[in-house]
Order: sequence, then C-alpha cells, then structure tokens
Amino acid sequence: MRRDPIGKLGESLKNVSDFDLGVVVIEEAIRRAGLQGHEIDEVIMAHGFRTGDLPPNSSRVVAIKSAISIEIPQ
Repeated sequence: MRRDPIGKLGESLKNVSDFDLGVVVIEEAIRRAGLQGHEIDEVIMAHGFRTGDLPPNSSRVVAIKSAISIEIPQ
C-alpha cells in the first residue's frame, strides 16, 4: 500500500494533475513490490475530489496509465 504526498494549496504539486499523481504512486508501488503491470489482479484506489474534475472511476484511468492491463478489474 502506498500513499501520495500531501502538500499545501498552490505549492509544489499545483501543476500535477490528479491522474498523474495517481500514476506515480501506482507505478512506484508496483516497482517496490518487484512486480510488472500484467501481474496485478486488482487496483483499489481511494481519493478525495480535489478539483472535482475526475470522472467517477478515475482509478480505472490511473491504473491503465500505470501500464496495468485493461483486462484487470478495478
């Protein structure tokens, strides 16, 4: 399990999208576990709507951008 950084409003993470931050976290969790994307069975991702711009199933989009197979359930 990994968690993304928490920052102050308008500071160092202000130009990083919710999607991109999620991709970084998932890719790093996969790397630390010594796995590859095709070895992942499931992705569970919780988040708050920071901007309200995310779709209802943003974890699906983030998982696919993180090189996890589109066939993997989310």
